[in-house]
Amino acid sequence: MQPLLDYEQYLELKSKRYNRYRKEVIRQIVLDKFQVKKAVEALKAFEESHQSDELFENEGFVYLEVVLAVVPEEYSIKPVQIPLPVPIYSEQFNTRSAIFVTDPQREYKDRLQDLSVPTVAKVIGYEKLKKNYKLLKDKRSLLYSYDLFFCDWRIYNLLRKPAGKLFYERKKFPFPIDCQSVPTWKKEQFGEDYAAYLNDLNNYTYLMIGNGPV
Repeated sequence: MQPLLDYEQYLELKSKRYNRYRKEVIRQIVLDKFQVKKAVEALKAFEESHQSDELFENEGFVYLEVVLAVVPEEYSIKPVQIPLPVPIYSEQFNTRSAIFVTDPQREYKDRLQDLSVPTVAKVIGYEKLKKNYKLLKDKRSLLYSYDLFFCDWRIYNLLRKPAGKLFYERKKFPFPIDCQSVPTWKKEQFGEDYAAYLNDLNNYTYLMIGNGPV
């Protein structure tokens, strides 16, 4: 197999498959916007009516579950990046993200220290991930310590074992990014501003197309 040369080639190869999955799922999903709006308003009214009830924890989020009539024939462990008109991740919302990187991790840590990327709270090298997070309790602690996970695209295919199935089951498998520079197709938007590229990752949500109907 011909080795991939850069991040653009990697995504071009992957996107052909994932775009096919995404189009098939979107084709099966039909949402009545009027009914969705009514449901959200009802949930907001319910939340407001229980704000003084200590038995209910006020998370401030509304969760939408979509059940398909037809189970997808193919599924993907790689999250699909979906832009949000109103982002739900930011420094304002105390978002904490972690990035798994190629070794040595210190090089990437030092680079981030000179950038303004407030939501990136942790950088973990591949070898440290394998060494320090072997047990299920350690993986669980890592999983619930951060809202979003990203990884250097060069180690993406190596993360299934060290990250474990827990990340897949909780729909938090890392999204592959370019840890070297701003990708070519993003340069028109960000130029060489790598911090802007990383901060832009908060403007999306990340959908994992599972092997079931939900």
